[in-house]
Formats: sequence, C-alpha cells, structure tokens
Amino acid sequence: MRYYELYETTPTTQGIYDKNQDRRQNNSTRFSRRPPLTLRHLNRLKHIRNARLKAAKEKLAFLPKIYGDPNSKENQLEQAHHEIRMVKDQIALEIEAAKIDQDKKDHISAMAKRAIERKRKP
Repeated sequence: MRYYELYETTPTTQGIYDKNQDRRQNNSTRFSRRPPLTLRHLNRLKHIRNARLKAAKEKLAFLPKIYGDPNSKENQLEQAHHEIRMVKDQIALEIEAAKIDQDKKDHISAMAKRAIERKRKP
C-alpha cells in the first residue's frame, strides 16, 4: 500500500473541493513562507490526481480477476481449456510412446530376421 493511499484520501485528493479545508482562505498568506500556488502548480497537481485516479480504476478492474469467484463462467471456461490442453498433451505423450514401442518392435523383428538368415547360410 502506498503512503498517499493511507493519508491522502481526503475529498480534495479525489477531486472534490471543500472550502472549509482550504488553508489559504482561513489564514493570511501574507506571512506564509510557502510560495503562492500558481496555475502551473495547480495543473501539475491536477495531472497527478488524474494519474492516481486512473491507476485506482485499473487496480479496481484487476482485483476481480485476482479475488474473483472461482465458479464464474470465465473461470470455468479457463479451467476447461486447461483440462483440454492437459488431455492433448497426454495424448501426444502416449502417441510418442506408441511410436517408440513400434520402433523397438520393428528393430527387434529386424534383428530376429538377420539372426535367422545367418543361421541358414552355413
């Protein structure tokens, strides 16, 4: 969690202006050590606020994927696709094993034929 998420959750940071919380209205700016806010500062703060709101929206859109209902249709479809991929992989492994077995059988039968031919020649 970020610092600003903990401490900067006032309505002002969310884009709502509250005149009661405005320090410049309540206090005199004449003796302030801080420079006055310029339009450049306000524009920069606006861009920061918009970026934070955009990040918050993206985070809220992503949270259901992380903590979503496991029985939802999307999760059931993903699980079905995963099972289909696993079955396809298993079938491919069995086909490969069958090919290897067939190659071994062919090799053994060829060896047997050569051995029989050798015994017939002498």
